[in-house]
Amino acid sequence: MGDRAEVGAVRPARVWRGMIQVRAKGAEPAFARWTEWTAKRNSTYRLGRTLKAVRKTFYDLVAQADRKPIGVAFHPHAAHWRKAMRADSTQELL
Repeated sequence: MGDRAEVGAVRPARVWRGMIQVRAKGAEPAFARWTEWTAKRNSTYRLGRTLKAVRKTFYDLVAQADRKPIGVAFHPHAAHWRKAMRADSTQELL
């Protein structure tokens, strides 16, 4: 091995923050596709009829969860979500 330092499979400049940054580049386009998909299914998921409304609902739920975990079983739309998840479980989301 000599004087050379052994290098593993991990690139120090890319781990962990760097890996998240690389993945984040695709997150916003994927979120935009998801909000569109979800808005089209408002009668099922009740998160909003428009992309803007779904985005707002999503971030409102995130803010609420930051304060206190959300009990999905007790959420007003929980029954609708469970039914929708069962129905959509065999379909592609995006």
